[in-house]
Amino acid sequence: MTLHELARFLRSLRGALNRRTLSFRLIVLMLSTTGMIFIVAFAYNYVATSAIMLEDATINARHLAQSVIGRIAAHSDTIQKLTKSIAAQLGARQDLPWLYTTQRQLVENNNDIFGTCAAFEPFSADPGRRHFAPYHFKRDGSVSLKVLGGTGYDYFAMPWYAHPKETGQPGWTGPYYDEGGGNVLMATYSVPFYRTVNGAQRFAGVVTVDISIDWLSDYLNGIRLFESGYAFLIMRDGTFITHPDRRLVSRENMFTRIAQSGDPSLARIIKRMDVEPFGAAFGRDFHTGKRSLHYIHSLAATGWIIVIVVPEHELYGDLRALARTIVLIIIVGMLALFVAVLFVARSITRPVHSLSRVAGEIARGNLDIDVPHADLANEIGMLAESFRSMKLSLREYIANLRETTAAKERIESELAVGRTIQMSFIPAPPRPADRREEYEIAAAIEMAREVGGDLYDIVPLDEDRLFLLVGDVSGKGVPAALLMAVTRTLFRAFATSYRRPAALLERVNEELARENDSAMFVTAFCGVYNCATGELAYSNAGHNPPLFMGADGDIRPLAIPGGIALGADDGAAFGDAIIAMRPGERILVYTDGVTEALNERGEFFGEPGLIRALARAHSASAEETVARTIAAVREHAGGAPQSDDITLLCLRALRITTSADA
Repeated sequence: MTLHELARFLRSLRGALNRRTLSFRLIVLMLSTTGMIFIVAFAYNYVATSAIMLEDATINARHLAQSVIGRIAAHSDTIQKLTKSIAAQLGARQDLPWLYTTQRQLVENNNDIFGTCAAFEPFSADPGRRHFAPYHFKRDGSVSLKVLGGTGYDYFAMPWYAHPKETGQPGWTGPYYDEGGGNVLMATYSVPFYRTVNGAQRFAGVVTVDISIDWLSDYLNGIRLFESGYAFLIMRDGTFITHPDRRLVSRENMFTRIAQSGDPSLARIIKRMDVEPFGAAFGRDFHTGKRSLHYIHSLAATGWIIVIVVPEHELYGDLRALARTIVLIIIVGMLALFVAVLFVARSITRPVHSLSRVAGEIARGNLDIDVPHADLANEIGMLAESFRSMKLSLREYIANLRETTAAKERIESELAVGRTIQMSFIPAPPRPADRREEYEIAAAIEMAREVGGDLYDIVPLDEDRLFLLVGDVSGKGVPAALLMAVTRTLFRAFATSYRRPAALLERVNEELARENDSAMFVTAFCGVYNCATGELAYSNAGHNPPLFMGADGDIRPLAIPGGIALGADDGAAFGDAIIAMRPGERILVYTDGVTEALNERGEFFGEPGLIRALARAHSASAEETVARTIAAVREHAGGAPQSDDITLLCLRALRITTSADA
């Protein structure tokens, strides 16, 4: 690749990044997907390998700890058995020459033993001496004897003597510097012995065997894990027995150091030694300050604890070096993949870019532009052919759209006229000058479309009687509007000829059912209100029961006589009913567009919702009742579109001039 070609490549790359073209998105998609796969695989491999290495390191530390424990246990078992043997024999005999010989042989024959002592109670070994403790120990390659005791060395107060005397049990003490005795840093195993006096066992003294801490230190300091891992011993209370830093031995406490470092995970493991004799945890090494793996194991024979420390950076050093190499390989591979994907993307997107330019011209209405021919016998070539077909189809579609738009405008215009005509069938609300003192009446209709199938009518029959009608035609649109107009016309034509509402329904039903090829029907409620007596005679043809609202706030459905929808059966019979209304009582007639109004969650307004709305409109006028009901339906629907026509008619009695019984 020449410098000119490289510069052109970089310019195209910068343009792709700025425009975020298809090639840019393809590159981002390919690289992000591949990179994600690499990252997940690398992370899984790293975590899994880390876990395996940690498990291997823990197993190796356990084996090493068990090896150390085995060696220390072997020596401690020997020491404990020899010490207990001497203590048992001292309880039965007071032969000092035998004691001296036994002590000397014990020190000479055991390289791990530094010294041994038999400390007696006051005046029990020599009536003239309060302190008497013959001590054989190594010094300058030979075994020396020193009788301990006196004002400068009161062994009665020392832990190796006082503890066995108080508890009656053998045990290890240390580490401590035996100044005045062996004058070295040592750990001591002490065993009490008893003698029979007047038939009773009486404490007589303590037999001890000492081991030099230097021997333990040299042995543990020779243990290495990785480059700088090390091991040390502590007492159960945290006192250092051995440590590479000799200044800590017998002077410092591991728990105190851990508390100062702010890392309590190690202390929790050590405190659980009574439940679980070993454990491992990561923490900051108080000696080096580096994060390290601490393996901790209890020595059952002595009650000591061995701690093996492995720095984390050494434990995972090889893994991290390998990880850096893999990351470098991934970066180089991603760069190579980027270059390859870019060239592939450009070969694909170049014809797509040409087609995009053509699509822009077509979108601006230029249907005369030539579509370039794609040489690729694949999806790109198929796309170019589709563009050519689309251009021809668009020409035809635009021509058809003009015709369709013109036809739609004519239909909308005709529907607007039809709506005007249909609404002219609906009586206007009573004017103030036409209102009566005996009653209030209000009605409202809201169409779901330009034209609908709901209807209501209010027709004065004479001075005292008022004809009321509310109906709902099955279906919607123009057919429902036509049947609504026919139905209203029939009711108006026959309303004055029939005094019984049931007879009127039967007459209208007969007309609608004749030659009803469309199988459409009308539900209707009609009644005649006598404003002088307050009686409402009514009949029902499959319509929703109106709601009766008493003056005391009681709301209940009005009992209606049986009757099917109009137009379904030309021989159907209908029943009459009468209700006597008192001043303040109301009747609300409604269509199912009220109760079946849906909200955005698909929930119906329902009859309970209607009753709640009417309860809030207690003692309201007829107009307020209708207005508040419509407002409640709209509040329930929220942003949901109106699914059906809504029609309401409310009659409220105000004054009764003649008794119904007169």
